[in-house]
Amino acid sequence: MNDLHKKIALEPGISIIVCTYNGVDKLPLTIQALAKQVVPQEISWEIIFVDNNSADNSSAVARAAWDGITNKPNIPFISLSESKAGKYYALNRGLKQARYTYFIIVDDDNRLCPDYIHQAFELIDKQPYIGAIGSFSQAVFQDDALPIPTWFKTGAERYAIGAQGTDGDVTYRKHLWGAGLVSRTDLYLRIYEKYPSFLINYSKKDILVVEDTEYCLRLILRGFQLHYSSKLKLLHFIPNQRLSKEYWKKLNYNIDQSFEVIDVYYMAAKLYSKKYKNPLQRLKLKLLTPLRYQMQTGTKKARQRILLGLLFPKSAYSTPLIDEVRTFISDKELPQTS
Repeated sequence: MNDLHKKIALEPGISIIVCTYNGVDKLPLTIQALAKQVVPQEISWEIIFVDNNSADNSSAVARAAWDGITNKPNIPFISLSESKAGKYYALNRGLKQARYTYFIIVDDDNRLCPDYIHQAFELIDKQPYIGAIGSFSQAVFQDDALPIPTWFKTGAERYAIGAQGTDGDVTYRKHLWGAGLVSRTDLYLRIYEKYPSFLINYSKKDILVVEDTEYCLRLILRGFQLHYSSKLKLLHFIPNQRLSKEYWKKLNYNIDQSFEVIDVYYMAAKLYSKKYKNPLQRLKLKLLTPLRYQMQTGTKKARQRILLGLLFPKSAYSTPLIDEVRTFISDKELPQTS
């Protein structure tokens, strides 16, 4: 299938993409929440369930959960499988099957509030400058009696919990989390068909995380806005094991390892922002960045080096990844807003 032709086939509506890996303990409530959605008749929707190489009978459990619900909406429930491990691969598998113009990412531990699909459609429809919309996420703990660790309270965003700014344009944040993310099917397919995730080839082996951050940064680099709406609410289930120190350390390690790729996007977003379209501002940046690079250490120095590579394509500071990001930005075949 040539995904560049999906735009012709897509119909107005929303595809719900549910990805899971060994999610049998979470899926029934997630599926039930989808069955409780109150969606006006004029908004078409479907559920696409993707089993990402699970070993716990997730597909059968999800299907049984859906089939066992009485008075559920009369919509398609499509079950797929993706053998390659990683949410990125599962999401791609689901979106290639999607029928509708918009999509919502629903993780197996997300329980959408009943008006979520309706609100999502109203927020994104007929606003072509919006690339993606993020939600408010409320934590639901497996055991309310278990003490909440300090690191969870201070680092809730890394668990995709809480608000993501104030309602409206939050492009300045540079990212939205994947849980409950609303976006455009054709836009995602066209971006990733031609440019598969740079996290695959340029990050540490077996670490394929922050795919949601990469997508948001790609949207920004193509001129689209990120929005947040408190009208989009979901419950995010947090099992006991995710409150362990071991889980917290692993979560942070994996996210931190991704920054060797993500920082290239961040610096590109800075360089190609409205501020540096001004010739004088760009000249100033070209003059000051080499000096800053010499004066900085650690992460700040690494980011200044990336910026040098972006500013001076033929210099020794440029890398294959920087070249690919630059090509992605300038590609006239990809969707773009002004």
